[in-house]
Amino acid sequence: MKEGKVVVGAKNIYKRLMEVWESTNNFAIKDDYSYWSEKDFSPNSGKFILINETDRGLHQIFFDDNIHSDPEFSIVDIRNFNTGESIPYNDAINTYMVQVDTIRAILDDEYFIKKINECEKNRAEQFVELKELERLYPSIKPMMPLIYEGLKKISRECTKNPVKSLARFLLNNQETDS
Repeated sequence: MKEGKVVVGAKNIYKRLMEVWESTNNFAIKDDYSYWSEKDFSPNSGKFILINETDRGLHQIFFDDNIHSDPEFSIVDIRNFNTGESIPYNDAINTYMVQVDTIRAILDDEYFIKKINECEKNRAEQFVELKELERLYPSIKPMMPLIYEGLKKISRECTKNPVKSLARFLLNNQETDS
């Protein structure tokens, strides 16, 4: 059996998962129900999933029958791979995670296809405005993933000074050239 590798930090974990994905095209991650239970079923102790909200070529969707409409009692901990911050339940549901209706999934052969289509539609709506910005200002295209994440973050915070908050976010999360 191969030795395991410890990876720390959201970006490094995401990078490692993508390396595994690219080399095998599939992998499995086992959740730890006992740990989740010990933490009073808190979402941030549940099934850990890192999402790249800006990668148009990859759309991760997590299906589970134990996702609940109460965001404080979800089994899924969905986080932004770049910042490590939780993606709010209302932003993630039916875009990055789907609460499976087990009976409907059994009875309807197209159930998962329909759900994937719904998630794809919801996610596509996120990119409409970004495409227009990239068309108008092509030089900012390499910066768009980080700008997009900053805009999402400040929109969640309802800050009094969004320009200053975005600037702070961009400075704190910029890549170094070295």
